[in-house]
Amino acid sequence: MNVISSRIAFGLFVAATTAAGCSSSNGSGSGAGAPASLAFHAEAPALPGFSYDTGLQPPTGPARMSLKLVAAGNVVVDAAATADGTAVTGRPGGGKLKLDVHVKLEGTLKVDAGTVKYDGPIPGLAGVDVPIGGEKPFDGLLLDGPAAQVDANLPETKLPDIPLGTVPGHLSITVVAGSKLTTSFKGACVEVHGGKATYTGQITTAGTLVLKSQIVLNIPLIKPIDLPDTTVPIPSSSKPLVSAIVEAPGAPDSTTGACGSAGAGSDGGTSGGDGAGGGGGGGGGGGDGGARDATVDADAAGSGDDACGATSGKDACFQCCSNGHAAGYNVLVALFAECICRSPGTCKTQCGTNYCQDPSTATSECATCVQGSTCRDDSHAQCAGAGGECGAYLSCTTSQSCASKP
Repeated sequence: MNVISSRIAFGLFVAATTAAGCSSSNGSGSGAGAPASLAFHAEAPALPGFSYDTGLQPPTGPARMSLKLVAAGNVVVDAAATADGTAVTGRPGGGKLKLDVHVKLEGTLKVDAGTVKYDGPIPGLAGVDVPIGGEKPFDGLLLDGPAAQVDANLPETKLPDIPLGTVPGHLSITVVAGSKLTTSFKGACVEVHGGKATYTGQITTAGTLVLKSQIVLNIPLIKPIDLPDTTVPIPSSSKPLVSAIVEAPGAPDSTTGACGSAGAGSDGGTSGGDGAGGGGGGGGGGGDGGARDATVDADAAGSGDDACGATSGKDACFQCCSNGHAAGYNVLVALFAECICRSPGTCKTQCGTNYCQDPSTATSECATCVQGSTCRDDSHAQCAGAGGECGAYLSCTTSQSCASKP
């Protein structure tokens, strides 16, 4: 991760707790009343940071090519529920898991065929898009029982011939049958506090993409060049998914499910950061903006919030609080990303193709926009208003004076 991305990442902007007076109290909220209808929505990049390079193929010959594959797109979860006086209950048929991924290609071509010589990019790949998607309805909130799963099986598909720029000929690429991307979602917890509710769970995505390629040169005596089939593994990636906070007027405070059980998984972020986010100050709870692993890190917090106050530095203090209140920290991560990337999408133009896909890839342009936005303060205010675990995380950083440590 470069210096800019490590400083712009979420934790550097949210962990200095200017939202003073927040509390983790489990008070009674608005009190019991008529059942409240809730509509949860959550989305996150399906394959953040994914890329694959084939290397130059074939090893020798008049024409050789390398392909680089990158992925963009999200996993989206929507779920309808009802909050009554004791718990939050999902509605039958009220949930939907959606996968929407687009694989983009870049390439380099080397040609040495008589008078035709070329060594450079393949411009025709710029518009190539391999869409992979699907959706699956589900019942309830998936707090019990099996996860919902979308299996996106790709049929054998020949892409349109790709021109080779100044080189006479074209590139032929076929997506081979058997290519597949699978994503699953398992609900973990619904928390209601002070008339506001959040829904958390875990998404896991993995798959394989197989490509068959052929270089066709319109040059006398040069036969079409078949490249070895390229099998692109998409490693399993598991991470928490946290909904945007929804209004739950009249719903009493409650916790349904196992809050804090949705860990960061195989590609979760790490704590760290020096809390010196460009000009904005403020502590860093997570140097790369990733969600914390509640299952593992809760034990690392020692004897509660007081252990965080006993740490010697700002970094360690914020890390301690995010370890001990991982579920709350994950909500804060989601709130910040929601503001930057989606609603209102304050920096979507500057951050949409970098930070919003993978926090570690944030650019200087994105950093400048974030530093000038109100998303940090807005996400803190939402978190404080939501209370519960999110409020408990902020309360930890405030009560233990993390921001004032060296």
